[in-house]
Order: sequence, then C-alpha cells, then structure tokens
Amino acid sequence: IQSGYRAVFKRDGVSDAGYNTYVSEMRGLNNGIADQAVFNISLAYYENKKDWATYSKIFAEQADKYLKEPEEINNVSWNLYENSDNKNALLKAEFLMSKIVEGSEWFVYDTYAAVLYKLNKKKEAKAAAEKAIEMAKKEGAAED
Repeated sequence: IQSGYRAVFKRDGVSDAGYNTYVSEMRGLNNGIADQAVFNISLAYYENKKDWATYSKIFAEQADKYLKEPEEINNVSWNLYENSDNKNALLKAEFLMSKIVEGSEWFVYDTYAAVLYKLNKKKEAKAAAEKAIEMAKKEGAAED
C-alpha cells in the first residue's frame, strides 16, 4: 500500500497515471483493506489536485464506511468546510462529527461548529463554537 502512495505522490506533484494504476490494481484485489486504501488515496489525490467536487462526492458516498478515527474525521470535515458546498458531504461530516465531538478537544468542537454554520444551523453552530472557545481558554490556546 505504501508503494502506491510513492507511485502517486511525487516530489514534483501527483502522478495521474500512478493514481489510476494503483486504484485499478487495488480494486482487483477485491477486499476491504484494498477498498479502504483506495478511499484514503482517493481523498489525498483529489485534495492534492484541489478537485473538491470529486473529493466531496467520494466522502459523501463512502466516509461512514471507511473513516473511523476521530482525527481523520475532524481533518476531512475541516477540508469540506473550507472547500466544499456539497450539501450531502457536509451533512455526512455533521453526522460523523456528532459521533466524536462529545468529550473531544476544543478544535473538534470548532470544526463541528464550522460545519454546522456552513449548513446554516446557526443556533447549533453558536453553541458548539462557544463550547470550543470555553475549552480553548481553559487549555490556554490562543484566540483566533
């Protein structure tokens, strides 16, 4: 799997041919680990290419199956907040964030607030933002 990343992500940019070959080979394996690898490399590939429409589509269709780690959910949700208006992807981000936010660090609440705000859920966004600020102050994080 690591060699696939090296074939796709080169010093001078991404290799479209390397990506296509890697995805084709991994899909040929027809197993869950390969599918997870294709999902991960696809998000990284489309993020690198700044193709937020495809990134958002892949996320909306597959994230609940492959994203399990809170840090990954938070990072991808922030990317969507910053770069996408795809409502299905943002709703999926909201759903996944809602599963990890309780008991998380301030920056997870911040991401959750941002996603809620982008979905025009201003009351919920304000509550999450206030919680993020309160927690950040307790931790001594800089205000921005």
